[in-house]
Amino acid sequence: MTNPLRYVKQLEGVGLSREQAETHVQIITDFVEGELTTKQDLTNIKNELKLEISGLKTEMEQKFSDFNHRLIEMESRLVIKMGAMLAVVAGLVVGSVKLL
Repeated sequence: MTNPLRYVKQLEGVGLSREQAETHVQIITDFVEGELTTKQDLTNIKNELKLEISGLKTEMEQKFSDFNHRLIEMESRLVIKMGAMLAVVAGLVVGSVKLL
């Protein structure tokens, strides 16, 4: 509420006593203040979000690192398998040449 005194005067203008008008203003002020978001609330939420994002970033970096490590392992196994297959094919070629 931006101007509670003006609201009190308006209520007095329609016949409420000063005490009744002030009580109305106090009830409304208490309700509104309980529902408003303050700068501190926003700062707290911002800090919580930063913390959560930081945690997610760390988790994603770890998962990416794990994935990259597994990819390198798979690449190494593939090179070894291809080398073994090449050796077998070379052996077969040499063996078939000797037979001729």
